[in-house]
Amino acid sequence: MIPKHHAASVTSAVVKASAGATEHMAMAEVTNIVSTMDELKERGFWTAGVAVEGDIPFTEFDYTTPAAIVVGNEGKGIRRLVREHCDRLVRIPMYGSLGSLNASVAGALVMYEAARQRHRT
Repeated sequence: MIPKHHAASVTSAVVKASAGATEHMAMAEVTNIVSTMDELKERGFWTAGVAVEGDIPFTEFDYTTPAAIVVGNEGKGIRRLVREHCDRLVRIPMYGSLGSLNASVAGALVMYEAARQRHRT
């Protein structure tokens, strides 16, 4: 889900840069992220916000249940109100002098972990 305001739109350049991945993902623009999160919670989803100040490592969240992963924007991260509506904040442990990753890399790591947990044999 992508907010209609304050976010980059999915343009033809985005589709091209994704090397076709956008054709295999369900995407929706929503007017209000917090309202959408509340609706997902009513439907049984847990929300995990990816944030430097997260209280647990991203690998310790249970993605085997219905889960929505919230990734903020470059620089500022998740907006305060959205962060407050997350069930948990997860962090990606960083080593050395680097404080955080860009949003696409952080999102990819967390989505990979969700897929890994869901496809264990």
